[in-house]
Amino acid sequence: MTAVYGDFMWQATEHMQTAAHCSQQKLRKRPTLATLDAAQQMTKVLLRYLHDFTPETIGIHGQRVHLWDRVNDPRILLQEANRILHRLGDQVVGHPRDAHHLVPTHISAATLALGTGHDLLKTHYTPRSDWANALEHPDVQLALLDMVARQARLLGLVMEAVHNELRRAGLPFTSLYRLVNTLRTSGEATTRPTGPWGTETLAAVPLRTERAPTSIRPTSSVEEICTGIVADAEGIRAALPVESAVSGTRCERNAAAAAVIVHCAHDVVTLLIRRHIELHPSSDLLLRRTLRKSVEELDRVSKRWQAIRRCWARSVMKTEPPAESPHLDRMVIRMGRLGSRDPEWTIKRRDLMPMKTPAELAPTSSDMSRVLLSMRRALEALAILAERDATGLITDRAALGIVLNPLVNASSQDDAARTAVIQPLLIAYREVIGHINVVLSHLNQATLQAAAPTQCPGLAAEISALDRRRDPSVLTALSDSPLIGGTAPPSRTTGATGQPIAGSSPTNRSISRSFSGASQQSGKPTR
Repeated sequence: MTAVYGDFMWQATEHMQTAAHCSQQKLRKRPTLATLDAAQQMTKVLLRYLHDFTPETIGIHGQRVHLWDRVNDPRILLQEANRILHRLGDQVVGHPRDAHHLVPTHISAATLALGTGHDLLKTHYTPRSDWANALEHPDVQLALLDMVARQARLLGLVMEAVHNELRRAGLPFTSLYRLVNTLRTSGEATTRPTGPWGTETLAAVPLRTERAPTSIRPTSSVEEICTGIVADAEGIRAALPVESAVSGTRCERNAAAAAVIVHCAHDVVTLLIRRHIELHPSSDLLLRRTLRKSVEELDRVSKRWQAIRRCWARSVMKTEPPAESPHLDRMVIRMGRLGSRDPEWTIKRRDLMPMKTPAELAPTSSDMSRVLLSMRRALEALAILAERDATGLITDRAALGIVLNPLVNASSQDDAARTAVIQPLLIAYREVIGHINVVLSHLNQATLQAAAPTQCPGLAAEISALDRRRDPSVLTALSDSPLIGGTAPPSRTTGATGQPIAGSSPTNRSISRSFSGASQQSGKPTR
């Protein structure tokens, strides 16, 4: 099981609470000077967390400058506490230290857990993953500052409890008093109310690892299939964007797979509607209405993915074999098996798969939640694929001329030919992302509406973390692209030499007409 930040956060809190409890008990062995060394290491780790909010690191850690005013005061206080601890440590050099005492041992364990957790968070910035978007959400940042505050306050309680023992060792009262006051004040200065599910999102951040595709074995278990779909979706999200030039065959393959996945999701949601009617024939119409809205949007998403695939197939030369996409290929199979009775179904068979009965898919209403959430994850992974392919079209327009089919585009190196292909593709990509976002909103509601009361808090936290991982600037960049915002191919049909230009060829006009259902406005997707 993958480690998550919450494992280290709760472990550190538990160790610091134990240290505070032990420091206040009349144990046979009193806290020793080793507590100073452990406390100094703790302040260093806490300062590492606050350093991530400084203006110097904004370029690495995103737009956190709005929190700097809240961070600077506790940062100065913790720096002062660290200096006091360093001076006190220098005054007792050579004195015996019992490093095995319970109080310094637990402080050191908490320091190790917090330091390891900080390293875990940093893995999402080199290179950047979508979890970095969640970490930079204001609610999650406030939760991180609240965690630092709690640790600083607990450390202040420990140092206050061992105050008398340290004075007996000859340490000055003034310095010890300033140390305790500084730690407690820094904890109070950092404390801010956190937003909904901010702490839960922070706790859910996993260790950045390479996700190998999970093996597929014949199964009809809905729970096992849903677990596999979630793993495949995370694999797609974790994969780095392809750095090579635009690959028409790769984009066409992605669109074909996405169309199949959306079609399977459409069938599964339809089965869930039938099951809900069986379970609640005359009540709970809200969930049924939400599922029907999802089916309508899924139909629109499917049509646009098919249009994208046709455009790539028509305008791009087949000069390279399709690139492998293990996670996407496995997701196609698992989405098909989710609604199929055949445990060995694959897309290669191309036969009419026998569908599960509604009761086999979801025995109870609460069982619908896990199915809906796994489909939500799959569809969001497709939106991320669309964002990557569309971004590649904008950033690598020159390379697209190499892969355009000269039989379709009169001059594949001509900018008009590239624009004639790119513009309708970008419009369709933007629309498919917009419609998927609408589906995600419906599935979020349906997941919570179908869940049992005891399931709702956990599901709400999981959905909140997923929403915060999305980067809203990607869709904004696509909408603001001059290739979408009203810039059309040249209207003239001949160039200076009297020859037809590529942008006005009948074939390119037919490609544009294949996206006639796609809106060229930058608002909400058309219906």
